[in-house]
Amino acid sequence: MCDLTYLQVLELNNKKRECIKLGKRYEKEKITYDKSSYSEYEINFIEFGRFCEYHNLNSGDLSIYDKYLECDMANWNINHIKYESLEENQIYVFFNRIRTGVYKAIIANEITPILNDERNIQFWVSEALYRLKSLEIGYDTIKIIKLDDSEIFFEGLEEISEGEIILREFLDKSYDHIIIKDSLTQIEFRDENIKDIDLELLNRCKNVINIRKVSEDSEHYNMNWDCLLVRFKDQDKEEIWQPC
Repeated sequence: MCDLTYLQVLELNNKKRECIKLGKRYEKEKITYDKSSYSEYEINFIEFGRFCEYHNLNSGDLSIYDKYLECDMANWNINHIKYESLEENQIYVFFNRIRTGVYKAIIANEITPILNDERNIQFWVSEALYRLKSLEIGYDTIKIIKLDDSEIFFEGLEEISEGEIILREFLDKSYDHIIIKDSLTQIEFRDENIKDIDLELLNRCKNVINIRKVSEDSEHYNMNWDCLLVRFKDQDKEEIWQPC
């Protein structure tokens, strides 16, 4: 592919400025334009102009274009929601990726799986917006900083196994600790049977290959009805996980 000449670059920059100006006017005057009349390049900068006008941002600031990229470019105005701030726009765009199937799940605070369930999504959006101070956006991540400087961390996952989702949901409901039993007949527990739910334990969820429960017709069911029998990669023996 040949490099662009100086005149071609100049022409593109002029077209970009014209499209941004046009987008600002469209947004200010609430004009619905025919996208079939423009190229993808033109639509991108028309939408950038609309984005800057909507949020009262300086289109000449290169860092603002980064914010526009974080809002998925031409898809920034999801369902024509009335955003109160740029941060709210960014949060809605991030969570919309699970609705559209870009993410199979979003993990909250490195443990809780958020699936494509509208009530659950709305709960976490509300949690993210409540007493919001600022946010930091990374590659498929968003860190929410609250007014009291507490944080919520979200990670969007394009792929996650059903087993990992089940295991994370189990850990999410187990508070701070779980019991990993030596056997289904174990009654007394040693300190080493009680495991903190820490990052090391959470990372093991990625390697789960099979999960089952104790059958109701098993002689061990009454003592283990709430257990998960978990097998991980490169491990022949199942582990017996029980909530504390």
